[in-house]
Amino acid sequence: MDNEQDNEALRECQRDSIQLKESIIALRDELEIVTHSAEQRIKDAVADGQSEIAQLKTTITSMRDGMEDMSHEHKRTLDDTIADDNAEMRQLQNTISSLRDELEHLRLTYEEKLVIQARESNEEIKQLQTTVRELRDKLEELQKG
Repeated sequence: MDNEQDNEALRECQRDSIQLKESIIALRDELEIVTHSAEQRIKDAVADGQSEIAQLKTTITSMRDGMEDMSHEHKRTLDDTIADDNAEMRQLQNTISSLRDELEHLRLTYEEKLVIQARESNEEIKQLQTTVRELRDKLEELQKG
């Protein structure tokens, strides 16, 4: 019986051994599947990360280009505004100069007219005074005579 028990124990060990081998194979297969799945997820995550990095680089480049365009447009607008302001300032300075010249001309003309008018008034006053004297003298002669 010992032999039978030994055989039974041996079979039991062989069954356990087979079951353990099958378990090892199943676990190995499952590990391969899990490892392959994990590697695939890692590859997918890396690919997604690289895609996102590429998109972000494209976005950054686009935004940088847009900012440069805006900066150039702002500078161009500023330069145009400065040029327009300078042109307007020159125009206003020319207008001021012309108005000063015209005002000076009018002042001189007015002063000339005042001088002429004063001279004419003085001459008229002298003539009137002479006429008054002559008339007074005639009146005195008429009163005497």
